[in-house]
Amino acid sequence: MRPSATAVCERHRLLRERVQDALVVSKTLEPLPSLAVILPALRRAHGAEEAYLQRSAWALRRELRPAEVLVFGDARPAGLAMRELEGLPVRFKQRPEHKELQRPESLRRAFGDPLEKVLWRSRLVLDFVSAVKELDAPGAHVLWLEDDVELLPGFGTLLEGWLQEHGRKKDWLCLQLLGFQRDTDPKTWTWGTRGWGGGGSLLYNAAWLPRYREFLAASFDKAPLDWLHKMMPTEGKEWWQPKLQPVLLKHFGEHSSHEDFL
Repeated sequence: MRPSATAVCERHRLLRERVQDALVVSKTLEPLPSLAVILPALRRAHGAEEAYLQRSAWALRRELRPAEVLVFGDARPAGLAMRELEGLPVRFKQRPEHKELQRPESLRRAFGDPLEKVLWRSRLVLDFVSAVKELDAPGAHVLWLEDDVELLPGFGTLLEGWLQEHGRKKDWLCLQLLGFQRDTDPKTWTWGTRGWGGGGSLLYNAAWLPRYREFLAASFDKAPLDWLHKMMPTEGKEWWQPKLQPVLLKHFGEHSSHEDFL
């Protein structure tokens, strides 16, 4: 039986109201802060970097629509890995040699780390400083996404909601995404960490990036990259240390970019 004209009109009226309500909501929500992603594709033991990047890039393209993706690595990845990022504004930048590391004996030796490890973690900090400088997306928050971390389904929606509420605030330096929940797959527990890891994947607040880069350039050998954000001086009060929950990232694989950690 065909619906009556009255029923059709009522249906159209309800539809118009829903559209109008959606327009009102959309006008009250400010545009989301833009997002730039740095994907460090570092050389790993046994040539694992290509497989790692392919997996993390595929998940990145599924979950996010960033203003820019910078693949920052030792060598330009092969076609398969870069193809996973097609459709996104992506480019590759060669990882530089850092003059600050030319005299290893001058580096600060903290936490009982051997010199080889100090060199390794110091280079990662200087990589971050260099990569952020290369970005072409002014005013964008920066997601430093390690290449052995996979965005799980729903991450993009979760992050969008968090940025809508907190993305314009200046009381946070970085948003912690992982590292406070262990990987539940025991097959990845091969570094002596029993599943804890990936704490270096962080979202950095665009409002503080210029100052933070200066701090890192002066403190690159002081601590690992994922510790330094807690050491940056504040202006009178402590940083808010937000964590994105539930955790929708997964740390995978068993081949560190530092071969001695296998």
